[in-house]
Amino acid sequence: MKPLGLTAQKLLYQAWPQDEKLVPQWEEDTYPEIKRGAKKAAAPIYLVDEWGIGSDDHTGQTWAAEGERPVIIATGSCYAVNMISAVSAQGQLGFMLSQRTATAVIFREFLKPLMIA
Repeated sequence: MKPLGLTAQKLLYQAWPQDEKLVPQWEEDTYPEIKRGAKKAAAPIYLVDEWGIGSDDHTGQTWAAEGERPVIIATGSCYAVNMISAVSAQGQLGFMLSQRTATAVIFREFLKPLMIA
């Protein structure tokens, strides 16, 4: 590959592109409706994200002498952890770590304490 001008590169992960046609609808209709409902209920609005990583995730790269392959010793055991987090504009933060798959049931479990905070 080197003669073709190609080298090993660290991957860059990007989110799915947003649909530019739907942005005005979100800004003008959807979000203002959510904001009115939250104000009426005296409830914060949270931005939520879900993230997961497994023991077999091999992101990144490291250095070694030319011609020597760097070796990272691992257990060989497979495990994973998922995190759901939420933050409000007022700085309220909630998060949950789980080794279970993030399903709707898990998400509702995560939301319960946020709804009474």
